[in-house]
Amino acid sequence: MSTISPKLPLNIDEQDGYVMNKTILEAIKQNVKMLLLTVPGERVMDLDFGVGLKTFLFEFNGAGTYSAIRARINQQIQKYMPFIEIEEIEIFTPDERTPDSENSVQIIFSYRVRPTDELDSVVLNF
Repeated sequence: MSTISPKLPLNIDEQDGYVMNKTILEAIKQNVKMLLLTVPGERVMDLDFGVGLKTFLFEFNGAGTYSAIRARINQQIQKYMPFIEIEEIEIFTPDERTPDSENSVQIIFSYRVRPTDELDSVVLNF
């Protein structure tokens, strides 16, 4: 099977040298995660790249912040990954039954890869 790109974080693999993304869908999922987690200004030569989810960590945990996150994700996907169609961006509010839940949020980003018509999603917990 051919390899497309190294899987991040880098890990040693006996067969390929490093663990590799072996399908286009795996590589796209990794790139989506990088886009969501990279803080604007962090990437050399492209200071606008990234949603910067970490920058929202100390914002008010409410609808206004969730709206800003959705808008930033939409903007960045359109600019850097136009071959992806956003299916849904779910942002879950805290669950009162779980300790420390008011300080956490879960984001589920569901998308379709247009050329292959495959569905996938990325789940992030903060």
